[in-house]
Amino acid sequence: MFLFRRLLLLLSASLLAAISAFAAAYSAPNVIVITIDTLRADHLGCYGYKQIETPNIDALAADGARFDHAYTPVPVTLPAHTVIFTGTYPMLSGIHDFTANKL
Repeated sequence: MFLFRRLLLLLSASLLAAISAFAAAYSAPNVIVITIDTLRADHLGCYGYKQIETPNIDALAADGARFDHAYTPVPVTLPAHTVIFTGTYPMLSGIHDFTANKL
């Protein structure tokens, strides 16, 4: 009887883990991250710039989240992207510039 209960508990736990993994795979958030190197926000239509047209970025900004203020702990592309995708500062990740590009 003890072995049966243990087997039933193990089977239930396995089934619950499989269902959780399946649900997590199909309920992932819908997130798009766009980064553009050396583009100033004040040169985009969605931020009020009128001299050039940026219709696709403007439409995405209208339907999504657009930030008025953004800050970076390091003004170099590779370390800045490392911060975005790991949530760690350059001192922790070791990515300070373009020379140490192994994460």
